[in-house]
Amino acid sequence: MTKSLITILMAVVVSLGLTFVACCEGEAQTGAPIGTAIDAGAPDLSETEKAKVYTVFFSLAADEVNEILGELRSKCEGVEFVGGQIVSYEAVSTSTDIEIDIDDESNNLVLQSIENSKKDLDGLILFFGGFSDKRYMLTGLPTIIVDCSPSKPQIGFKNAVALGEKYRTRFITATYSAAGFSSDASQFVPGDIPTPLAGDILAEKIKLFNVIRRVKNTKLLTIQDYNRIDPIGLKGWGAVNAPLDDYDKIYPHRLKESLGVEIVIARSKELIQEIEKVETKEAEKIADMWISEAKAVIGVTPEDVIRTAELYIAYKELMKKYDADAITPSSWALIPDGVIKAMPPLAEMELAKELIPVCCESLINSLVTQIIVTYMTGRPGFVGDILAGFPPAVPVSEIPKNMMVIGHCYGPINPHGNDRVPYAIRNHAYYELGWDTTDPRRAWRRDAQVRANKQLEKEHITLVAIRVEWPIDEVVTMVKVNIYDKEMEVYTGRTVDGNYLYKDFDNRICRTKLPFSLDRPFRRLRRDRWGCHRVVFYGDHRQKIKDLAALIGFKVVEVE
Repeated sequence: MTKSLITILMAVVVSLGLTFVACCEGEAQTGAPIGTAIDAGAPDLSETEKAKVYTVFFSLAADEVNEILGELRSKCEGVEFVGGQIVSYEAVSTSTDIEIDIDDESNNLVLQSIENSKKDLDGLILFFGGFSDKRYMLTGLPTIIVDCSPSKPQIGFKNAVALGEKYRTRFITATYSAAGFSSDASQFVPGDIPTPLAGDILAEKIKLFNVIRRVKNTKLLTIQDYNRIDPIGLKGWGAVNAPLDDYDKIYPHRLKESLGVEIVIARSKELIQEIEKVETKEAEKIADMWISEAKAVIGVTPEDVIRTAELYIAYKELMKKYDADAITPSSWALIPDGVIKAMPPLAEMELAKELIPVCCESLINSLVTQIIVTYMTGRPGFVGDILAGFPPAVPVSEIPKNMMVIGHCYGPINPHGNDRVPYAIRNHAYYELGWDTTDPRRAWRRDAQVRANKQLEKEHITLVAIRVEWPIDEVVTMVKVNIYDKEMEVYTGRTVDGNYLYKDFDNRICRTKLPFSLDRPFRRLRRDRWGCHRVVFYGDHRQKIKDLAALIGFKVVEVE
């Protein structure tokens, strides 16, 4: 990522563990230009951001090694391949002893070279012919174990897999064949890469090292005044102003340790200051674009949309200030104070067009999920609540099996990365959630919310949301990363038409809702670890997510 040329190094550790970093002027490389077509994997990597992987070939011929490296370099432009040594040791080429260490000078030199350069490496790729050495499974690096004879797996490959399992190496497997075709049945799944070519499948696995490298260099910005890690999603509205707990204290350190991601906090007063700096003409230009592109504008004025445009510009300025790559403002918590008079759905829509990971409510786990899978796929994710018990009314059909509805008041209008789907601009569901109710679940700052609503009404201000018209009958992947426990949850399903299945679907609760039928029953997990939100991406990315989880040492939950 491009770092600021002029930087004021100021790091203040706020109470109980959250990192507050302030950086001045300078531009962050936060996303691709609007409308850019993005291929799978992390786009626009600079030379310093290229993944660096070490390759070792066991008992393979030099011409075969050159062929493999030549093909992979052409298919993995974002990867720097180093090493490339051929290690041969005929005396053990038929050995079935998986614990053997090859005391050979050339082999020892390769191992020493890996150890010396480990801090600069993102991974290790081992191409197996005739033998293995357990020390390659003990480097601590994410590893791809490649069988170069898929028609008859080599002893070296089989031994390496057994060693990897024994020593809990973070590894995945792949095949490579000069004939081109893969024999790995698990790769023949519907998705974005419907090819059985072994070289292409291996290249896609290698590109996961790009994701690891880019995630490791990512800084996420949260705009909040309460120093919490997703209290709304994890425990509900009443937890926002509660004292920090162990989860809040430990989470930032686990995030940095496991993925390298840094959390930066900005306060609401900074956001207000940036909003006040926005030139009216600049905001009007963006608002006019949104209105002209929308399929409909319902119940809001151009002035309401302009306020959201000011919010978008302020977000971009704060991201530049803190050199951040992703952002999650605590939108709901900022409105009751009556100073910020806009909700972010349109701003989030525009950021998603630029492939900048973004969500509201300071949902940090959800934002980390977006970061990982967006870097992996070049597609934005839709973060929303699990709308359990959504009331059905289906006189002409039945609710599909394992139905899931995810909803929020925004959504990306480029679900495939470089496309555009229709959307309507309308009022936010904020007005219909009953802040003056006696329901204790809605008791958080209730009086402040009621006062804010009355003030907004007095000023003739309507908070703005969007309704996205999602593509129907397409495969989607629902995923969530649980950083605290180093776990990832992933399901796949198929989108359906909610208006056909549910009564008054567009007007109930969240303005944008994505209904889909899961391939298997969804198992609810502990809310204090997983929260009530999930992230949905168009396409079948389950295998990639499982592979990435294995490489970074995360357990995959509920995928079979």
